[in-house]
Amino acid sequence: NKKVILTTFNNNLNYYNNLNIKKINFNNLQYQDLIDSKILIIENIPITYFHNLIKNSYANISCHSGLFVHSSLALNKFTIDIINKSQEKWLNTWIDYKKSYIKTYKSINNKSYNINEIMNFIHEQIKNK
Repeated sequence: NKKVILTTFNNNLNYYNNLNIKKINFNNLQYQDLIDSKILIIENIPITYFHNLIKNSYANISCHSGLFVHSSLALNKFTIDIINKSQEKWLNTWIDYKKSYIKTYKSINNKSYNINEIMNFIHEQIKNK
């Protein structure tokens, strides 16, 4: 029974603004928000707190945000990286392979996966961990 905490920084894109998930700016975050929310978006988290969040997480999932992925792997955390297959060769040059690292794809060649397909894959990976 895990909580899902998403983070973002200065995100004003339409998809984000249309998400129906509770969003709290880090400066307004209260401990009770973390207790009461099963899914929560923390906005504009400072880097030092961001590192602590990664360190204390069960699993870290990213669309290959470099600092996030590399910090998670350095801390030997279970890390799922959501990438485009076309970027894999380049990204592989920066990843020190560890058994705690799994990739999944947003797209392969001309096929894009929808969010439900990606989330089902992630759910299976975490469930089997």
